[in-house]
Amino acid sequence: MTFNTVTLVGASRHRYSFRTQSSIWPMPIAGGVYFHARRNPATGLLELLYVGRALNFQVRHYDHHREEQLKRSGANIFGWMWIAGEVAQHSVEQDIIRAYRPPLNWSPVPRAG
Repeated sequence: MTFNTVTLVGASRHRYSFRTQSSIWPMPIAGGVYFHARRNPATGLLELLYVGRALNFQVRHYDHHREEQLKRSGANIFGWMWIAGEVAQHSVEQDIIRAYRPPLNWSPVPRAG
């Protein structure tokens, strides 16, 4: 599996470096901040769809409340950045959300069943 690197700039102007891949597997077991995005075929640019944080990326993926929305939105890029500690994870997650306003972070959460 080949990984690429994407730099996102938060609302604070801090730069964050994420590893990205077009397939969700292999997914790291560690935790940090992650995003789901799609590549715009016309521009080649990434469109962030959702930004989140997790103590364990694999566990979060299996229990993700937006899985169907991500599929319908055409998410084809998964990015992650290892960050230790929930406080640091929350800070980075919110900084990126404020800068990019990913649409699924602002949409209602689908109800189960």
